[in-house]
Amino acid sequence: MERYAYHRLPPGEQRIRLLHILPGSGTNDIHCKMFNYQININRPFGMYEALSYRWGDPTGPRKIYIQNSGLATFRSLDVTKNLYAGLQRLRDPDLPRTVWIDAICINQEDLGERGQQVSFMTTIYANACQVVVWLGHSPEDNKTSRKQFKAFEAIKQTSSRAIESSEPKGKIPDTLCELLRNEWFSRVWVRDHW
Repeated sequence: MERYAYHRLPPGEQRIRLLHILPGSGTNDIHCKMFNYQININRPFGMYEALSYRWGDPTGPRKIYIQNSGLATFRSLDVTKNLYAGLQRLRDPDLPRTVWIDAICINQEDLGERGQQVSFMTTIYANACQVVVWLGHSPEDNKTSRKQFKAFEAIKQTSSRAIESSEPKGKIPDTLCELLRNEWFSRVWVRDHW
């Protein structure tokens, strides 16, 4: 199968590519459709989700299959194992899902495009209908992940009460500390915008 080739983005401000992740499940190949989109900052949000994740180890890439709008054939594109796992989790078994993912929607080999797109990533994320965070597969079981997010929710509630009543804030639970050690939280983009 031929390798995916990017088409140039049309001229104009705030033009991006979006990806329809086509329905599928399990270990089926991941098929997507790529199309151009112009962000309209006059809308409260765009009709896409933005994925925030860490790229992960570039060795041993996985293939996804992308079709440009108007073309009949799918072509392969290599993505990291971490992104592939995230796409498997994002994929709905019945409906397409529209997302913006930096490693796929930006032509990483075109330095001019990459610089231009990175310069307004804040706008891309701000105009998404929601930002989905993929922390990767947990080395622990799902019970641990549930405990971590319950601890996060408990701290959020405790902090709200502490602000209202001037109570001292409590200690961060160990399960939440484990979650915050995930590499995603150390990304410059996350630290600067969190």
